[in-house]
Amino acid sequence: MAEIQDVSVVMAFLKTGPLSPSQVSVAVSSKFNRHSKPELDAKIDDAWKEKSASSAKLFNASKFRLSTAQKIAPIDSDPSCLYLGLGVTCYRDFIGTNMSADGILLQTDGLVDHADSQAYLADPLGVGAFIVTSDNLVVLIQRSKQQAEAPGMWDVPGGHPEPQDVLKVSSPAEVTCEALESKANSVVNEIFSSIMREVSDEVGIAEACLSEPGLMGIIRDSSNCGKPLAEFIIRCRLNGDEVIEAYRKGEQVEVEESTDIRLVPVDELPSLWMTEPGFWKQLTPQGKGCIQLYLTICDRMEKNIYFVDT
Repeated sequence: MAEIQDVSVVMAFLKTGPLSPSQVSVAVSSKFNRHSKPELDAKIDDAWKEKSASSAKLFNASKFRLSTAQKIAPIDSDPSCLYLGLGVTCYRDFIGTNMSADGILLQTDGLVDHADSQAYLADPLGVGAFIVTSDNLVVLIQRSKQQAEAPGMWDVPGGHPEPQDVLKVSSPAEVTCEALESKANSVVNEIFSSIMREVSDEVGIAEACLSEPGLMGIIRDSSNCGKPLAEFIIRCRLNGDEVIEAYRKGEQVEVEESTDIRLVPVDELPSLWMTEPGFWKQLTPQGKGCIQLYLTICDRMEKNIYFVDT
C-alpha cells in the first residue's frame, strides 16, 4: 500500500484484534487539558467569530481531549489493553488551534514550553467507522462542502463522543473534568456508542443492523495538526444495495452532512491508490488511516477480520 501522507498510526491492536469496551480504561482529569496563554485565547476567540459568521450551522460543543494513549498488559482482575488519559476541550478551541493557520507554530511553542508538541492544541478525540456490509463492501460518504473539516472529500462515517451526553447537560460550560472523573465507565461506553450513533445518523443504517464496534486503533491527522481519531470496525447485516437504499431515503438525522455514498469491495482496498488515484486523493486522512489500520491488522492476523459470510 502507498505511504499515506497527513496521517500517522499511533497504535494498532495487532495481537488482540479490535478491542471491546471492557478492554479500554480511561481517566479524566484537568491535567490532561490543553495549556493556555492569554494571547492564544484571544486568537481562538477571533477565529471562532470569523468561522461561525460564515457558517450558520456551526455550533460549539464540549469534546474529550486525548492527551495520552498507552497499551497496557491485561491481568485477571482487569482485562484492559488500552489506557486513555482524557481532558475536556470544545469545538471552538479546535477551530482556533488545530485548524488555525498558526497550528504548526503552536506545536513548536508546545515543544519549547512543555516538551509536548500538542500542549496548546485542543486535540478533540474523533471516531470513525470501517463498516463492512454483508457482501463485503466498505461504506464511504462524501462530506458536504459546508463542513468545517475536509469539505467535499470522501470519508468514513464518523464524529465525536460527547461529554455533554455523559453528564446529560446542554451547555459546554456545564462540562468539567471534576464532574466526569467518577464516570469512567460511562465515558468508555460513550466512546463506543458514539460511533454507532454516527453511522445511524449519517448513513441511515438502523443500529439494530450493526454489530458491536471493535476498536482497531488510534491515528493522528497531521493535516489538522495531529487531531486524534479512534477507528472502529463494524459489521452490517445489510448488503450494499440495502445500505444505499437506506442512505438515499434521506431520513438520517444528519442528512445535510454528506452528499453522496460509495461502496468499495474490501479486496480492492490494498490497490485502490493505484487503480483509482483520483478517488484516493479525495479521501480524507481519516479515511485513508482507517483503511490502513484495517489492512495492517488483517495482514498481522493473516485473516480478514469481521467478514460476514455471504
